[in-house]
Amino acid sequence: MLPLSARVHLQRVTGVRTRVLCPSDSWTLRSEEERRSAAVFSDLLALLADAEVPLDVLVEVHAIVGDEIRHAQMCADMARTLGAPRPRSQLLPRVGLEPITTEERRRRALEIVLVEGAIGETISSALFAAGRRSTEEPQARATLSRILEDEARHARCFWGLLDRLLSPGDAEHLADVVTEALGAIEQIQVVPSLESLARGDPFDPQWAALGVLAPAVRVDAFYGAIERRVLPALTFRGMDGSRVWAARYGNLGRHREEHHA
Repeated sequence: MLPLSARVHLQRVTGVRTRVLCPSDSWTLRSEEERRSAAVFSDLLALLADAEVPLDVLVEVHAIVGDEIRHAQMCADMARTLGAPRPRSQLLPRVGLEPITTEERRRRALEIVLVEGAIGETISSALFAAGRRSTEEPQARATLSRILEDEARHARCFWGLLDRLLSPGDAEHLADVVTEALGAIEQIQVVPSLESLARGDPFDPQWAALGVLAPAVRVDAFYGAIERRVLPALTFRGMDGSRVWAARYGNLGRHREEHHA
């Protein structure tokens, strides 16, 4: 069975449209994703509270939940300004039995801290940075700048939190978790863009000025974050980044690796 964090990531984006048809849709999708992040990190907060972690950790995670809610509102405001559909709220499915013991809840929390927190926010900050560079409309650029500032801080916070929570033996378990999660993340975050580029889909440069990431820009930002930030950070913490990346599909989906081995 897919580890919790990989499943949570897949659940988070279930039903999310991956092909932007107009600039305003991009902001609607961002709002929906930020809201899902708030839900995931709210679950994390409960797990950490039950796992008897220091209270200052709970304060940090609680603040991040608030940031994600604010991001969702900011993106919804931009969508409304551009005449986009109102963002929808979808139930976040919870798969599998809830962990019972303190140690089980600590491990479940650790998975979310690594995948959704440290890795997810690192990639998110890279994508927001890429979007800001090409955005010219003042309100859109200001919104991306504010969210980027928070996302970069979240990434640092989660990598630090991971270091505080790691215990002997965790690295081996987390390496298995992240190996599967990376494949799921790649499929969701960047494979649609790779397929769009392969089809030669047109992209209006004016969309970029309103904050929409061109497929080629998304691909470069995603793999840049993976290669320069995520994999070295994993290796530093006892998880061989190169190995987990190479094994991210196991015996399935090997054809995807030709995009970026």
